[in-house]
Amino acid sequence: NWTLRKDSIQPMEKNHPTLEFPLWNVNGMSPVGGDPKAVHATPLPQLLNDAGYYTVHSGKAHLGAIGTPGENPLNLGFDVNIAGHAAGAPESYHGTDNFGNGKKGKEIWAVPGLEKYHGKDIHLSEAITREALMSLDSVVSKQQPFFLYMAHYAVHTPIMPDDRYVRKYFEKGMDSTEAKYASMVEGMDKSLGDIMDYLEEKKIADNTIILFMSDNGGLSVHTRGGEPNTHNLPLASGKGSVYEGGIREPMLVKWPGTVAPNTTSDEQVIIEDFYPSILEMAGIEGMETVQTIDGRSFVPVLKEDISEEKRKPTDKRPLFWHYPNEWGPDGPGIGASSAVRKGDWKFIYFHEDRRMELYNIKLDIGETKNLATIEPDKVKELASVLTNHLKNVKAQMPMDKSTGERVPYPTDFINGNVDSPELSFIAKNLEFKGVALEDDEYTIWGCAPIKGEDGKTHLFAARWPEKNVDPAWRKSSEIAHYVSDNPEGPFTFSDVVITGTNENSWDKYAPHNPEIKKIGDKYVLLYIANSDYQQPPHPSNQSIGMVLSKSPYGPWEKVGKDGMILDADNSEKWNFQSKNGVANPTFLAHNGKFYLYFKTRHKNGKLQYGLAIADNLEGPYAITDTPVTSNKGTLEDGTVFKYDGHIYLLTTDNHGDNTGIVGGGTLWKSKDGKNFEIENATIGYDRLPLYYSEYDESKVVKIYGTDPKLERPKVLMVEGVPTYLYGPGGWNIFGGDRTVAYVLKINLNDE
Repeated sequence: NWTLRKDSIQPMEKNHPTLEFPLWNVNGMSPVGGDPKAVHATPLPQLLNDAGYYTVHSGKAHLGAIGTPGENPLNLGFDVNIAGHAAGAPESYHGTDNFGNGKKGKEIWAVPGLEKYHGKDIHLSEAITREALMSLDSVVSKQQPFFLYMAHYAVHTPIMPDDRYVRKYFEKGMDSTEAKYASMVEGMDKSLGDIMDYLEEKKIADNTIILFMSDNGGLSVHTRGGEPNTHNLPLASGKGSVYEGGIREPMLVKWPGTVAPNTTSDEQVIIEDFYPSILEMAGIEGMETVQTIDGRSFVPVLKEDISEEKRKPTDKRPLFWHYPNEWGPDGPGIGASSAVRKGDWKFIYFHEDRRMELYNIKLDIGETKNLATIEPDKVKELASVLTNHLKNVKAQMPMDKSTGERVPYPTDFINGNVDSPELSFIAKNLEFKGVALEDDEYTIWGCAPIKGEDGKTHLFAARWPEKNVDPAWRKSSEIAHYVSDNPEGPFTFSDVVITGTNENSWDKYAPHNPEIKKIGDKYVLLYIANSDYQQPPHPSNQSIGMVLSKSPYGPWEKVGKDGMILDADNSEKWNFQSKNGVANPTFLAHNGKFYLYFKTRHKNGKLQYGLAIADNLEGPYAITDTPVTSNKGTLEDGTVFKYDGHIYLLTTDNHGDNTGIVGGGTLWKSKDGKNFEIENATIGYDRLPLYYSEYDESKVVKIYGTDPKLERPKVLMVEGVPTYLYGPGGWNIFGGDRTVAYVLKINLNDE
C-alpha cells in the first residue's frame, strides 16, 4: 500500500471483510537500518552522488513516512530537494492557494518549499519545473554531471485545472473533470518540453539521457469524468488494478547517439530494471548495496545488443506483481492478487476468492477472454512459475478470516484439489443466435421475455433515447414492449408500458430492470425506479414496483396506492438504508406464496441478493432475516426460475468473484429458494466472445463497461423448461453505436 503516517496502516487494510493482511514496511524506505517497519536499502541517488553526480529531486517524493529518514530526499542522496515530502498528493496545485499551505487540518498535504510562488497564478507543475532547471544552472556551467529526478505530482488527485490550457478543453465540450485532467496532462507535457528546450539552450542535449515513464496506469476507478474503468481502453481497468490498464505504462527513452529516433521495442521491462539500467548508463560499476537488486539492465535492449534471432526461448524472463493488500476502491482487477507475465501469457491469482485468470496478451490486450478453463496446462505452468517466485522471495500472503489460515500459493491451491465451479447445464448448452432486439432510436438495457397466449414471444425492455448508459439509465429509462413471432427475433416495438411520473413520487424517474411473469390469469411486471437520479452511481432511493394486466398488451395497473411493493427503509432489516436501495427484482410463485428476490447491500457493505415473501400477490412483502446468497464478492442482475425439482437463480458475476469468469454469470441452486450456497453454484455463462465464433474486437463499439459481457440475463421458460437466454451488452459486437439485446438458445435437448 502507500506510506504516510509512521507505524500506521491504512483504514481499508484494517477493515477488510474477509482478509487479514500481513504486516509490511509501512514506513517506506530508509537509508539506515534499525527500523523494523522500513526497507533498509542503498538509494540510487546516493550511488550517483558518490560517483560525482549532482542530484536533484523535484516534485513528489512519498518515499518514507512522516518522521522517518526516508521522508526527506536529502537523506537519500539528493543534493537538492524541491517540494518533496512524505505525502503523495498535494492539497492544492495552485499557487493562489499557496499549494495548500495555511489550510487548517491540511498541513500533512501542503506542498513544502515553494513560498516564492505563494499567492501567484501558477500551477504546481510549472513551479517545480522552473525550480528544477534553476537548480541545474550552476553545475551545468561547471560541466558537472547531474541526475534530475523530475517526479510530478500531476497527474494525481485532486484533479485541479492548469489554467494555461483548460479553456480549450472546455470549449471542445469535454466533461468538466476530463477537461481539467487533460489540462494537467498538457502541463506535465509542457514541463518535459521545457526541460528539453533547456538542454538545447545549454548545448548539452546530445550528452543527456532522458527517461520518461509512469508509476502506474491511468486513474479510472474513481474521480474521473465519464464511465469508470474505461479511460484506458482497450486496456482493462486502471490504476490499482492488476489488469493491463493498471500495470502497463508508457515509457520513452532519448539517448542521442545510442537510441535511434522514432524506434520502438517490444521488450518487456519493469520498474525494478531502472536501478541497474541507470547505473550502467552512468558507468558506475562494482557498487555495493544493502539490498538485492531484483531488476536487470535494459541498456543492451536500447543498444540493440539482443536481437530476436539470437534470443533463446529461456530469455523470455517472467515478470511478477504481488499485492497482498487493499488499495481501497472497488473495480475490475483491484484487490489482493499475485500475477506473472511470461512472453505473451499472463496469469493472475486473486487472493480473496482464489480465482485464477489466464490471458494471451498478444491476442487479447483487453483481457476479455479468460482462458483458464480452456488452457489448464498453461495455468498450471504459470501458477508454478509464480508460486516458485513467491516462495523464493518469501512473499507474504493474507490470512482468510473465515478459516484463520493463510491464503495458499496458487500451485498449493491447485494441488489441494479445490476446484473452480463447474459449467452449469445452461453454460454447457448455449448457442449464440445473434441480436434479438435493437432500436436505432433507443439504448436497450434489460429485456424480460415471456411466451404469450397468442403464441408470440414478448420482450419487456428498459430503454432511453440517450446514447450513454450512465446516467441515462437512472434518469430517462422507460419500459417498452416488443413482440416477435420467433423467440430469436427480430422483435418489433408494440407500446410503452410505464414511464417515470416526473412528479413527487417514489417512481419519479426511470422505470428500469423489468421482470415479467404470469401468475394465474395475470401478467405481473416488476420494475425499479427512483425519486432522485442525482445519486451516482446507484441511487440509494431505488425501490421496486409492480403493475398487473390480463394481457401483455395492457392496460397495466399499479398495485396498491402507487405501485411500490418494496424499499430499503425497514430499520430492523439487514439492508436498512442500503446504498443501492432494492433493485434488480426477480420473482416466482412457490408453495402458495410469492417470492420476490432483489439485489441490495448489507449493512456490512456487501452486495447480496435478498428475499421478500408475501401471502398475496400484491403484498405486503416481508424481507427475510438474512440474505439468500453466500456470494464471495459482488453479484447483480438476478433471474429466478424453477426447473427439475430445484429453484435456480442466475446472476451476473461482473468481477469473477464467484466463478472466476470476469463478466460471466453464476447459476445458484436451491431446494427451498431461501438459501443459495456458493458450494452449489456453477458457471451460468461466459462472456460473449466464447459463443460468437466471428467475434472481432476491431469491429466492436464499446459503449459501456470494460468487458464484452451479457448484462441483465433473463431466461425464457417454455413449458417449464429454460429455452432461451436474453441480455443486453455494453459492447455492440456488431459495430453499432447503440446497445442491443442478444439471444442465446439453451439446447437442453442436446444434453
